[in-house]
Amino acid sequence: MRKFLALLFVMLFLPHAAYAQERFVPQNTGLLDASIKFTGTIRASDTLNELNFSIYALPVGAISYDASTAYAAVSDAQNNRLLTLKWKDVAFAPYEITADVRNRAKFQGAKRVPFPYTPPLDALRYLDPTLNSPVAPEIRDKAVALTQGAENGFEAVTALSTWIFNNIKYDTAYADAIYPADAVFRNRAGVCAEFTNLMVSMSRAVGIPARSVAGVIYSRDGWGYHAWAEVYLDGWVPVDPTWNEIGWLDAAHVELATFADGGDVKMTAFYKALGKRTISFDQPSITVGVRSTEPISHVFDTQATTFPQRIGIGDSAVVEVKTRNAAAGCIATSTDVVSRVDGRGTKVVEVTNPISIAVCPDETSHSHFVLKTRSDLDSRFVYSSLADIKTFLGDDITADLTVDPSEKRRSQLDLSIGSTSVKRGDRVRFDVATDAQDFEVYSDLPIIGSDVIAQKTGQHYIIAATSTGEVERKEITVLEDLPFRISNVARPASVTCGQQFNLTFEIQNLKPFFQDIGVETIVGEELQAVPSSSLHVDKDATTSVTIATRVGDQCSGKDQFVSVAVGDQRVHEFIDVEKKRTFAETISSFANRVLDELRALISAILDAVKSL
Repeated sequence: MRKFLALLFVMLFLPHAAYAQERFVPQNTGLLDASIKFTGTIRASDTLNELNFSIYALPVGAISYDASTAYAAVSDAQNNRLLTLKWKDVAFAPYEITADVRNRAKFQGAKRVPFPYTPPLDALRYLDPTLNSPVAPEIRDKAVALTQGAENGFEAVTALSTWIFNNIKYDTAYADAIYPADAVFRNRAGVCAEFTNLMVSMSRAVGIPARSVAGVIYSRDGWGYHAWAEVYLDGWVPVDPTWNEIGWLDAAHVELATFADGGDVKMTAFYKALGKRTISFDQPSITVGVRSTEPISHVFDTQATTFPQRIGIGDSAVVEVKTRNAAAGCIATSTDVVSRVDGRGTKVVEVTNPISIAVCPDETSHSHFVLKTRSDLDSRFVYSSLADIKTFLGDDITADLTVDPSEKRRSQLDLSIGSTSVKRGDRVRFDVATDAQDFEVYSDLPIIGSDVIAQKTGQHYIIAATSTGEVERKEITVLEDLPFRISNVARPASVTCGQQFNLTFEIQNLKPFFQDIGVETIVGEELQAVPSSSLHVDKDATTSVTIATRVGDQCSGKDQFVSVAVGDQRVHEFIDVEKKRTFAETISSFANRVLDELRALISAILDAVKSL
């Protein structure tokens, strides 16, 4: 009987839902001191002479760890740490791995890099499309549209993650497998793995390197596996579109490993036996014992002004919230104004929806909320402290607004705007007609004189408020206005040393005028450099682009890339390089395979003799 060698793979992470629970709120956790236990069992149909089982169960930065059997800590090809458990003469192998962690919330200092930008060479490989994060045409179009007008890379990332958080439904029906980003984009549903796959794809589509992170987090059902993303902005920055944490992570996110693709997280088993065996193992269960926690530090300074500050029953006011970031890097947050309630438990004021914002260091963001008081308030009382302003990762403050039944001043107010649907870059004329003594105008778009500048795509607003408590708000839709569309990207399936090849794609001009578009190309170190050029594209025209390069004659066989900045968009393709073997290399490889087979045969014979 010959010795049988097997290498088995199984997916490790089919993550759980990520929901807050009243007794433990992950997003409020700044420090987590805990013990994490992974428990599982490996079963074989008969005794195995040797069994090695590798698992990603070693938290990054663990204080200490141990296992119930012999083990070794090893590194994979992407420098992740994992444990290899070892047994001899076993058919049933239960195991337990315990790791002590003291995990702190991460504020990793996202830099204010320009957008679009060219990442460094060592990060460019994370622009490569992967199995679960392909850059499909529809994903590219949506990602480019969402980031039009972004002032920096972090703002672009915030736009992508916020869109996923608001538009992809969290559905545990998708928890049985990992679905690729293009399917997630079509279905508009998934769990954390799908949210992450789409975040990675959309980031890569706009030239921002991205990768997947596997870890552990607290959920509605207890502790379980979780997935989130990291993007490269002059350093790796965490982004969790499931929880809408952008530029930071709470301490309940315990990292295990990072991967180019979400499907790369695997457990592996290698065993030796006389004859064939079947082997099975499931995803290990997780138990977390929390020893202590500390609340998360606040990094935002929040101030607010109200206009007007004193109104009558049924009147309205505008609260302008100013949020300043005191952290070392760009961070996204949300601001919400929450109404107080009266003795019957009914809200005193109606408030517009929460607002998500991206704020870089020493910058101040301005957000606006309309507060309308109830018309049935008891006229015998004066009301104050009507609403609380809550900025996540910032201190709560109270809106400076008083409702006085004696305030019965009235005025006329009419806010008119030139258009409610415009293209990016347009100027929207507005006019305020009022007989009030004083009034204010607010918008989340720049205001210059009597014009609002449609700087960014998406839903925006303009608000007019009078000193007598009249408020009018108009919505402005800035349409997705792509200057051009990239399609039909094609490259060879593989190339060899010394081979010349082309990367081709088409540019469709979406503007009613011609465009001169710059084309700058970066290639892998073993490819021939490509000079920069400018492309003239006529209106209503589609132009083909060919990027020609060549593999070096003495190449190593390492995969390469061609990354093309086309105006403010990017085409990035990896190139599979196969090194042709010389006759001597072919003979040597064949001889080595024969020797390996002979060694395995001799080892099997010796083991059989020992067992007699």
